[in-house]
Amino acid sequence: MPLSKKNLIKEWKNNVNKFGKNHVKINFIKYIERKNKKTILAFVDTVIINRNKKKINRALQLEWPSVVIVPILTCGKMVKTLMIEQFRVGSGKHLLEFPAGMVDSKNIINNAVREVKEELNISIKKKSLKKLGTKPIHMLPSTNSQLAHFFYFKKKVTKSFLKYINNSNSGCENDGEYLKIKVMSFKEVEKVNTSCALVGLSLVKKII
Repeated sequence: MPLSKKNLIKEWKNNVNKFGKNHVKINFIKYIERKNKKTILAFVDTVIINRNKKKINRALQLEWPSVVIVPILTCGKMVKTLMIEQFRVGSGKHLLEFPAGMVDSKNIINNAVREVKEELNISIKKKSLKKLGTKPIHMLPSTNSQLAHFFYFKKKVTKSFLKYINNSNSGCENDGEYLKIKVMSFKEVEKVNTSCALVGLSLVKKII
């Protein structure tokens, strides 16, 4: 799906009307574009008249769906995972999260494979990725339209691999991504207070 203004609004309105027709009126909208005129998000002030004729006035951020990938690495009897440390403008500090990225095509699996390569410097096959959960997750439904598709993959590694990849750099610098890869136990992830870490951990607990 092309990352256009029209498609972003269409995606959101389809979700709003998925379980019944609602009247949507947009009072204000501001689109944010990046290279090649790709629309990455929009800020909207809107009024929705629901099926019960109730008026709901809200400001929100429209975003494309995303993928989040939880790596499961086995090294002998040890089970580890990989998280990404990066500076988050909204919080004003460095945070830990599972590898993630925006879905910019209809093939969600391809997007997940790409993010693993970009953020972890690991090449995996599509068949290695498995879904976590049966439905995408609403990450911040009060003010944000984004849905996150969670996946995991398993990989056998060596101690030397873990030592090599820990604290290594990754990301796409042309897009302002300056990432650091962190090797962590799932016990350590329990102390991380970001949404994708908490949701990913709760979904993967039955597998590890």
